[in-house]
Order: sequence, then structure tokens, then C-alpha cells
Amino acid sequence: VVVWLDGEHDIATEAILADTLAKVTSACDADLVVDLSGVTFMGTATIDQLLRARSLLLGLSRNLTLRSPSKSARRLLDLCDLTGLVEPREDVIRISPPLPM
Repeated sequence: VVVWLDGEHDIATEAILADTLAKVTSACDADLVVDLSGVTFMGTATIDQLLRARSLLLGLSRNLTLRSPSKSARRLLDLCDLTGLVEPREDVIRISPPLPM
């Protein structure tokens, strides 16, 4: 299940986010992915709700991962040491230098 966040997310949107995450969590037995690509601002209240949802899901043997955080979302995730929740990008191409002969 994927939930997309767009725009600004802070204490003003905390209740809506909490309600949405609770509904999605109870509606199905799948893992939850929260896409942050459209986030223009994210406050700590949003982080708190994401961590609450993650804790609930872990208790149900399910996972919460974050997808494609915008620059501003990535900054806050870095500050809160939560980049481990971000799923690896599948479209990244890694090129290694040739091995010496």
C-alpha cells in the first residue's frame, strides 16, 4: 500500500496524517510505503506520526518504508537519523571503475 504526501506537512496536518495512516494500516495486511516526493516542507510532527505508524506496523509483523523523499524531507530525515527507513532507489545505476590488471 502506498500513501503519497504532497505539499507542507507539519502540526497543522498531523491529525489528518494520523487518521490516514491508521485507516490504511487497519484496512489491509500489507506493508506501508509513504512516498515523500511531493513534500515541500515537513515538520517533526510528521516524523512523529510516521514513527508511530512504523511502531504499530512492526507490532503486526509489517514494515513502513519511505520512498523518494524530496530535498526538504531528506534534510529532516537526515537530521533525525531516519534515512534507514528510505527504500533504495531502483533507478540508480552504479558504475564501478575497471579493476586493475
